[in-house]
Amino acid sequence: MTRQFVGLLLCAAVTSTGCGGGKGTLHGSVKLKGIPLAYGQVQAFNAEGDSASGDIGLDGTYRIENCPSGDVKILVSAPDPEVQAPANGGNDKGRRARTKSPEIQTPPPKPVGDPGKWIAIPPRYSNPDTSGLTTSVSGDTEYNIELVD
Repeated sequence: MTRQFVGLLLCAAVTSTGCGGGKGTLHGSVKLKGIPLAYGQVQAFNAEGDSASGDIGLDGTYRIENCPSGDVKILVSAPDPEVQAPANGGNDKGRRARTKSPEIQTPPPKPVGDPGKWIAIPPRYSNPDTSGLTTSVSGDTEYNIELVD
């Protein structure tokens, strides 16, 4: 009887904690020297190379649904709207595909913010290994991003 009870407790503990492969929501604001970005994307990568991304809105906020849980590295991209051509011929209306590691990903679709309010950001933020932006995602996680030179 005791073995069954201990086994049941162990099974319940493993089921409730999982193996770290869950998903969460990451959201917050993105600012450069205190000025909200109104155009661009935020992308989060876990150690396995799984990622998810979300657009930066007109008010400088972003939201990444189905973000990999646990520790993530973050990149912020704000390509010059006058230079970058959309990878898919146009806006994908906010749908984002999950991708693997940044070394083998295809360019993300053109951001949906206001290109007229585009602000150039330092290039280091467009790479998760050089951005210096990290956080831990668990459930609904707020992470405000302040970019500096």
